Amino acid sequence: MPEASCAFDEHPNEAFKDLAQLATYVCHTPVAAIVFSNGIRQGGSPELEVSSRSQYRCWMKAALGLSPEQFGLCIDLCEVTLERDRLTVIEDLSQEAPVCDRPFIKSYPHYRFYAGIPLVSPKGTTVGTLCVLDYEPRQLDLSQRKALATLSRQATRSLRVLRDFGTYFQRPAWQDLDYGVRANPFSKHPYKSPTPLLPSTPLSSSESKSPVSQEETPNGFSILETITEAFFAVDRQWRLLYINRRAEKLWNIQRNQVTDTNLWETFPDLIPSVFAEECHAAFETQSCRHFEEYYDPLGLWLEVRLHPEAQRLSIYFRDVTQYKKNETVLIEQSHLSILVSAVSSALAQSQTLDESLDRSLKALLDHLQARSAGIWLAQADDPDTTTFDRTDKPLTLVEHTTAGETLPELLFPKTTVLGASWLGWVAETREPYINNRLDRVAKDLALDVPFESPSLEHPLLDVERLGTWAQEYDIQGLVLYPLIVEERILGVLLICASHPWTEDAVSVLDWLSSTIGLSVDRAWAREALVNRRKSLLFRLAGQIRNSLDLDTILDTAVHEIRSLLQIDRCYYLWCSGEGESPLTLAVTHEACGKEIPSFLGESFMSQAERLVPKIWQLETVQLNDLTQADAETREFLEPLDVKAQLILPLGTRSGQFGAIACSHGSRRIWNDTEVELLQAVVDQLAIAIDQAELYAKTCAAALAAQTQARQLQEAMEHLKQTEAQLIQHEKMSSLGQMVAGIAHEINNPVNFITGNISHASTYIEDLLGLIDLYQRHIPNPPEEIEEEIEEIDLEFVEEDLPKLIDSMKMGAERIRQIVVSLRNFSRLDEADVKGVDIHEGIESTLLILHNRLKGKGELAPIRIIKYYGDLPKVNCFPGLLNQVFMNIIANAIDAVEDAGLRTPQSSETPTITICTETTCSGLTPETNTCTEPDSVTIRMRDNGPGIKSQMLEKLFDPFFTTKSVGKGTGLGLSIGYQIIVEKHRGRIWCESEPGKGTEFFIQIPLHQPEFDR
Repeated sequence: MPEASCAFDEHPNEAFKDLAQLATYVCHTPVAAIVFSNGIRQGGSPELEVSSRSQYRCWMKAALGLSPEQFGLCIDLCEVTLERDRLTVIEDLSQEAPVCDRPFIKSYPHYRFYAGIPLVSPKGTTVGTLCVLDYEPRQLDLSQRKALATLSRQATRSLRVLRDFGTYFQRPAWQDLDYGVRANPFSKHPYKSPTPLLPSTPLSSSESKSPVSQEETPNGFSILETITEAFFAVDRQWRLLYINRRAEKLWNIQRNQVTDTNLWETFPDLIPSVFAEECHAAFETQSCRHFEEYYDPLGLWLEVRLHPEAQRLSIYFRDVTQYKKNETVLIEQSHLSILVSAVSSALAQSQTLDESLDRSLKALLDHLQARSAGIWLAQADDPDTTTFDRTDKPLTLVEHTTAGETLPELLFPKTTVLGASWLGWVAETREPYINNRLDRVAKDLALDVPFESPSLEHPLLDVERLGTWAQEYDIQGLVLYPLIVEERILGVLLICASHPWTEDAVSVLDWLSSTIGLSVDRAWAREALVNRRKSLLFRLAGQIRNSLDLDTILDTAVHEIRSLLQIDRCYYLWCSGEGESPLTLAVTHEACGKEIPSFLGESFMSQAERLVPKIWQLETVQLNDLTQADAETREFLEPLDVKAQLILPLGTRSGQFGAIACSHGSRRIWNDTEVELLQAVVDQLAIAIDQAELYAKTCAAALAAQTQARQLQEAMEHLKQTEAQLIQHEKMSSLGQMVAGIAHEINNPVNFITGNISHASTYIEDLLGLIDLYQRHIPNPPEEIEEEIEEIDLEFVEEDLPKLIDSMKMGAERIRQIVVSLRNFSRLDEADVKGVDIHEGIESTLLILHNRLKGKGELAPIRIIKYYGDLPKVNCFPGLLNQVFMNIIANAIDAVEDAGLRTPQSSETPTITICTETTCSGLTPETNTCTEPDSVTIRMRDNGPGIKSQMLEKLFDPFFTTKSVGKGTGLGLSIGYQIIVEKHRGRIWCESEPGKGTEFFIQIPLHQPEFDR
């Protein structure tokens, strides 16, 4: 027989209804069901035939939110879960073939979400499904999936309990005499040692024989070794005739040692028990007995069945401890689910916070069998504060609501601060306090078990008092939960009871504390919103009146009004003046949601004749529901998706008219308070518009004078800039001429020296050869010659003189290179625009600045790193370009010196990095590949202190400098900018961050089009 059908009829069951209720709470769905079946249909629809071996049946054991006509759809969806044999989640049924066309999915109530998990028996048989449904597409998170799996296992355990009981109800009628189920602890039924029962008839010879040996295991008992229950067989003298292996294990005995012993002598703990009473009753009445009893020595709940015969009693034991625990859990979960429902209802339906909390505490007392409960709420020192942050504002906990027995005020004062009591400690640590052995608090303190933190100094003083109170009033379980929402402490929830708290109760209380905290926060938010509306609206009026810009006034008004009223759209209607023709009605300013089409710029000419006269008469137009409007208004507003509208006209002293219009996409009642407040804002808006118009006229009168003054100032600045640039240009021109002249003057003697050194070298070689020839032919010269040779150290002269000539050649060559560099820098011997090597200009500049780059005394040398690319000749103004290089490199030298990088104390080497490369001037992020370079980019970077971002924008302004007073003129980069941008049609910019150095970028075209022609 299938497991699902052996224990159930077709009626719903309360245990499964409670589990379905928990499933709705866990998954936040309105519908849940538990369905059992005796197999899977061959097809997926009710029209298909079932298996030929047995008829398909199913049982709807629990259905919440489902009407009977919807059972068929639920069963079909459960079949999908049974076929997949795993947790099945369908986020949108309307997109799932083939069920999308089924009734109740395609039609009302339009189910969209389904989740089902199989119910699997301990034997591995799938016997049913636990499922939930919703009207909106959704998902399940990991915690919800785990919770569903836990509920499915609990449903299976409930099935096992009911199934096992059901098998005994199916026995023959003769076994049901005096049949009942009882559960009584041993201690409540004292019973004297039973006396052996005398047989009613003499025993036959076979019956008086000794019991059968355990080792022999006669055929009558062989099957008892295979059963899953523990088994005893006793005779009327209470001798143990047989004990099976299961009983040996259950009772922790050796059966060969206890066989043929007296039952009551072997198990004396059974004498004062219901078990003894039932055994005697079974023999006396010759009726089967069935009961449950807790056996304390084993710590087990035992289900006992007694089957008497004339001379023998068969006793079956089964360990039902786990079943009892599951039953207790089911009952507790039922109470907790009812509690969750009651508290949720109290928080959702009550109108005020006081009423919500009172009903919640009453539900906690009723369903948790608690003695006392209370809620303390936090209050900031600022009475206007409704949201709290303990790091910024000192808080006080004030008793708000209590229920049940009175709590001791010394332990739980009506007003307390953070850390000053048990309540204050929980609020300060933001951690719950749970104690299931409150009578042991003082003892634990003496043993230094849980209380070691110095932050608990004050609560430690109350531990003895807490233990005394718990002992006097029989309080065992105490929980204190902080009410926290988004890291804000809102209060503390207290509950105490005479029993300990289970894990399920603690979990539910944790969830309920969060729910109560959210309810408190929402209530405070609603109260704050009411108070804030008035203050914000009047503040809006003040902001409007303080502004003199008409656009700012109107834009601020529509945005603030929409935000305050939480509506879809607010806009300003500009209206033509009274008596003007044609009538005009246009939207000039608007605030609306992102997903809503804008009215900005629209001219509602079709409504001008209807609305403009009302605006002239300052008549308010209020529409709460479009269905109540006239046909013309409905025809106009329906295409705009407007279901409610409020128009408040305004008029100014200068004869200007307009209106603030509020609209919403659903029915909305514009209450008198809103209309009154908005009317006050509109009146202030009219005054502000008058002020703005007056201010605009005043500004117009002053604008001409300001414009003329600005033009004169700009002309003066331009003259100053031009003068400074001319002076700088003249300086650079003079410097170039001087450098060119020096180079020219040096070049002549250098050429003379260079030209004669080669001849001098030849002559010296000839003379040295002649001396050598003399020494070979006249080895013994006169004494006077030998003395002279020794005096002048001829051998050293012969060796050193060639080296001296080579050194002079190197010096002359070095002077020649310096002259070339000076001429390259000045470029006075070349045309203005010419194809040049950029690298030569950079090298010339570095050579001129070599004296500043090299080390001097304690100043460390500046390292120059060059990354030169393969550059073609560039058409440019060489002299001007060299001037730009000079200014940037000189600034870089100043930067590393100002940063202290050249001092001995610096651990970082002063560095200037120069990079050149060909680039494309028109590159964008989408086209970052350069195939035909048309520009050259020069990058010069230093590792100095960097430049602040606010200074980068002014870097190329005339007379702006980042250097200290007296060190810079502020013209170098300004002139460089004009040289690069205006002269070369290029770009120059700077990138820098404080502490990360500065990098200048120069980008100039390879060709100058206007000079190439």
